[in-house]
Amino acid sequence: MMTGNLDLASGFLAAAGKDAALASDAAQVDAAIHEVLAGTPDDALAVETARLLAELAKDESRRYGFKAPVMQALGAIYLRDSLAPADRHQVHRAMCNLCAEHEDMRDALLELEDVLSAVAKNIDADFASAEDEGFTFAMSGIALLVNFAIEYPAGQKKLVDMQIVPRLLKKLRKSNPLATVFLHLITVIAQHEEGRDALVSERGIDQLVDLLQSSATTEDEHLLYIIETLEVASEDNAIVQKRLHARKVLNTVLRLMEDFVNAEINSDDDDNTAAIDSCLRIVVNLTHDDEVVAALVADKEVLGKFHGWMTYPDEILSSKAAELVVCAALCLGNIARSDANSTALVQDHSFAKDLMHILGVVSNAKVHLASLSALRHFAMPAANKALLGQLSVTEAVMPYMLSPVADVALTATVINRLLSSEERNMRAIVTSNHNTLHKTALAVALECYAKHSDQAAIKCEVGRLVGSLIKGAVNFQADDCLEAIREQAMHPLWQLLHLPYEVVYNEAVVALMLVLGKSANAAAVEVPDSFASAAAKLLAPSNAIEFRLNAVQLILVIQSQHPEWAGRFTAARDEAVLSTMSTEGVKLDQLELYKKLLAQIA
Repeated sequence: MMTGNLDLASGFLAAAGKDAALASDAAQVDAAIHEVLAGTPDDALAVETARLLAELAKDESRRYGFKAPVMQALGAIYLRDSLAPADRHQVHRAMCNLCAEHEDMRDALLELEDVLSAVAKNIDADFASAEDEGFTFAMSGIALLVNFAIEYPAGQKKLVDMQIVPRLLKKLRKSNPLATVFLHLITVIAQHEEGRDALVSERGIDQLVDLLQSSATTEDEHLLYIIETLEVASEDNAIVQKRLHARKVLNTVLRLMEDFVNAEINSDDDDNTAAIDSCLRIVVNLTHDDEVVAALVADKEVLGKFHGWMTYPDEILSSKAAELVVCAALCLGNIARSDANSTALVQDHSFAKDLMHILGVVSNAKVHLASLSALRHFAMPAANKALLGQLSVTEAVMPYMLSPVADVALTATVINRLLSSEERNMRAIVTSNHNTLHKTALAVALECYAKHSDQAAIKCEVGRLVGSLIKGAVNFQADDCLEAIREQAMHPLWQLLHLPYEVVYNEAVVALMLVLGKSANAAAVEVPDSFASAAAKLLAPSNAIEFRLNAVQLILVIQSQHPEWAGRFTAARDEAVLSTMSTEGVKLDQLELYKKLLAQIA
């Protein structure tokens, strides 16, 4: 419309500023902006165009209409010596808004090193208050760096290389009115691994901890930014985790988290969700470190706080105190990663009882998952299984196997599988009816299997639970339980051989051999047609020889119990025989036995 005519374009923009109808014509306005910036506008026109562009770029649909040449033109304008800080502020705003979730603009600014260096000089400015001259200009400059680097690794790396971290730390103090935006920028840079390394090498972690511990109340305006920075810095970084533990940050963060929750309990107007989430992640990050965990298992103050949180009034546990319970449960699960710690938490500190109480009174899926995850860790050591059975954990988790939330149903099923290796628990799962569900845990597991038939992980765990129950019934000579399993639950076990988890195939093979070999009614076990295709997979040479030996014995058991299957394994047998020509990594005595067993397949 006005290509090559700077005066015409600038005149149109001036008119659009006074005429709403003209201003609403996005195509005309955007074209005029491009035209002005492609030329050499004087300072007044350049600044006015930048101001207009800053407003337009707030709209995502308009923002993406501008491309790299616009950023390059703004960069050239920004470097003009003739511009006053107030004018450069408008250019800051335009570049800042254009960078919001706009990677093309970030890529363009990344190449403008002189511009980035000039913008970064705002970090070094000194202000006594937000009323000082130049403060607004400096604030918009730091905001530009934030928008440039947030969720943009190349930008974060660039700021690290520009030594922005030590410059920020040098000026970071609560009396600096730029402190909150400095902390925000540090958080963004710390999303990059090299940014976290820079924080550590410049002793920034200690500086942040000092600021955290001097924040006496949850009303401190800097607190959220400090917590968010420590959250990002401590993620997957053992050095930071150990340093935070040495500075007793865990205790501080737990206190703050409790204060934030109590503030919400006491006032419906308070919303501390972001701060509580960041506190939670710091605590969970710290409990990923083995050295920290080793100290925590004996920390009476921390464990006592977890006990206290789980005994809040029931109505609060389901609402505003839910995040405290999630925090405690996730930490307990992390601490319980070792058998010794898990045993101590269950037998010395009675946390299983606390979690059972929580499951009984809280109607919150997030709390359910965290509590069940902790119980899953508690159920792993052999020393805990009988006690957890006495506490009726197998019955308590049954309703959660029917949860519509797949992760909740999965975790509850895993708990019963882990506990099923103990005799009392095995019998309870197979034969005891739940007080309100009026069915056994085995029946509930089968219902869970059907309900989540699209979830391979749940189908796998139900199949593994059936296999574990069969092994337990045989080991404990519980013929009644074995028959109940045979009658009700063979389908998930057979299907285990068709799921994408080869590591558990041997569990299924062994359990199938047991039920076919030990059940008084083995002949009544129906072998699904799908097993014919599974046989070749089980005998594949990529499987360990020990597994293949079990697989060929299962085939022979099926062949003996079900003569009608004769001839259906010959193709798998012939292919397996060919694979025995290779002896690499196989003991000769095992290979000879394997050959003999293969020869018996009809």
